[in-house]
Amino acid sequence: MGIKDIDRTGDSMWDSQFVGEAILDEEFNPSSQESQLFLMQLCANLKEPNDFIVDDTVNCWLDDFEQYIIDQGK
Repeated sequence: MGIKDIDRTGDSMWDSQFVGEAILDEEFNPSSQESQLFLMQLCANLKEPNDFIVDDTVNCWLDDFEQYIIDQGK
C-alpha cells in the first residue's frame, strides 16, 4: 500500500502543524521493478543538496535492501 496524495482540506495552509491526511493507494505494489526504481530515484533526489533537508540525514531503507541483495549474490 502506498500514498496516492495528501488531503489538505479543513485547516489553514499557513498552519505549520497541519500536514494533511494521507490518501492511500491500494494498487501500489512495491515489489514491481518500476516502483523500486522510482523509490531509488526518490532517495537519490532527497540526498541532493537542497534548502529543506539537512545534509547526510536521509536514511533510505532501499539503499540497505540493495546492499543486502548485492551481498546475497556474492
